[in-house]
Parts: sequence; structure tokens; C-alpha cells
Amino acid sequence: MNSSQEKHLGEKMKKIVRIVIILLGVIGVILLFGLGQYVFSDDSKTYSFSNVEVLNTNLENADLQIETVQGDENNTHIEVVAKGKSKTNDIHITNEGNSVNIDQESMFRLGIFGNLKVIVKVEVKENQFDKLNLSNESGAITIKRADSNNLTIQTESGEVSLDDISTENASLSSSSAKISLGNVKNSNKLEIKTQSGAITLKDVESKQLSIQSTSGSQHGEKIVTSKLRTQSDSGSSRYEFSEALVELNADSTSSSGNIEYIFQNDIPLDINWSGEKMNNQITNNKNATNKIIMETNSGNMSVKRK
Repeated sequence: MNSSQEKHLGEKMKKIVRIVIILLGVIGVILLFGLGQYVFSDDSKTYSFSNVEVLNTNLENADLQIETVQGDENNTHIEVVAKGKSKTNDIHITNEGNSVNIDQESMFRLGIFGNLKVIVKVEVKENQFDKLNLSNESGAITIKRADSNNLTIQTESGEVSLDDISTENASLSSSSAKISLGNVKNSNKLEIKTQSGAITLKDVESKQLSIQSTSGSQHGEKIVTSKLRTQSDSGSSRYEFSEALVELNADSTSSSGNIEYIFQNDIPLDINWSGEKMNNQITNNKNATNKIIMETNSGNMSVKRK
């Protein structure tokens, strides 16, 4: 390469460097002035209602938090907190009679540039909700200390966490979200369905308990129920019953997942199973009114006392 060619190549490289610097500068200006107003901005709005019996939510990615405290009146306070690109105007709250509806405007949001929360604080003197109908696609749902005759939760990937809850009927469904329940009392039926999300229960009491999953694991601890139905394709199922258990009619099936029951007391059991890999450490009482049925194609099965 002669000196003329070297000079021409050097000038060309300088032009490329200058173009790259200009482009980086433009991108920096856009990020600083175009997105900076969103990234570093906070916004909040509050709403107050009296004697709310029904709460409905239809959210996309906003996190929902519900918490109850003892008060002199039955008041429900809702705070919408927006950070970054998210705006409080994305949440629409309406009141019809004793019902409150919380809806999120359907539009694209960049999660890394924004965060949106809906915080519901309930002051109660008497009974709380008649119905909680909560729908959220990817935002988390967290409920602490709440009573509702009927509780329905639907989510795609948003995590669900319930703590210190009392209901008559409850239905929870999800595609891939993790579902966690702690200290939950259900007087009639509790139903949980998920595809790949893990299900964790601790200190849960329900007359009827139905758990269904495709590949997500199921884990229960200190469970009290009269009727248990579990179904899983490939996820494992492990249920440890409370010493307060007095009666049980249980039926668990799985294609390839393991099934395990652990008992804390000496409740008499009539145990039946279908499958080759069964480890039964409890004396089978065919005259017992407490019936257990286990079935799996290739998974392990186990029944024992702790």
C-alpha cells in the first residue's frame, strides 16, 4: 500500500469515528432528555370510598397490594404510585354503589423505565368484602389480612401471595406464576390451577381443597381438609397434614411426578394406589372411613407418619 492509499484510508477511518461519535452523542441526548423525564419522575394519586363490598381489578403489569387494618369505620383507601415512565393516569378507578373497579389502560410500557403500584388499604369495623375479583397479567398480587366471602384471582405470570386470609370460596388460576398461601382459612372450597408455576401452601384450612398443575410443583405444609384432590402431569406433589386433621378423603394423580403424603397424627387410613413405586409406611386399615387413592404412571409414591 503506497502513501496515497494510506492517507485515503486514514481519512476514511476518521470519518467513520466522527460518525460513531455523533451517533453516540445523539443517543445520549435522547436518553437524557427524552427518557430522563420519565425515569426520574414519581407520581401518586389517592382515592377513598366507604362500605366497599365488591372490589374488581383488571390490570396488565401494575403490582396490586391489599392490606386490612382495624378501624372505626368501613373505609377503603386506594393509592396509585407511579415511578419512571408509568403514569397514575394509566389506572382508572370507578365506583358504582358498593363496588369499586380498578382498570389499567391497555398500552405498551417499558418495564425497565417504569413501575406502577396499586395499594389498597382497608379500614374495617365489621365484615369486609363480599367479593374480590382480581385479574392481573404480569403484575404481582399480594394480599395481607383480608376477609372475603368469594375470592377469585386470575394471572398470567404475576406472582400471587396470600397471607392471613379468610374466605368461603376461593379460586386461583395462573399460567406460569408462583402461588403462595399462608395462614388461609376457607370454610367451603379452595381451588388452585396453574401450568408451570409452583404452588406453596402453609397453614391452610379448607373443607374442600383442589390443586391442579401441569409441570409446576405442589408443596403443602400443616394442611387441614376433609377432601383433597390433586392432579399433576410432571410436577411433584408433597403434602404434610396438620396434627389437627380428623378426617380425610384424598385422591392424587400424576403422570410422571412424585406423590408424597406425611401425617402428624395416628388417624386411621384406608390406602389404595395404582403404580409400581409405592412406599407405604403406615398400617393399612381397610375399615377406616378416611380414604386415600394415589395413582401415577412412572413417579414415586409415599405415605408415612412423621
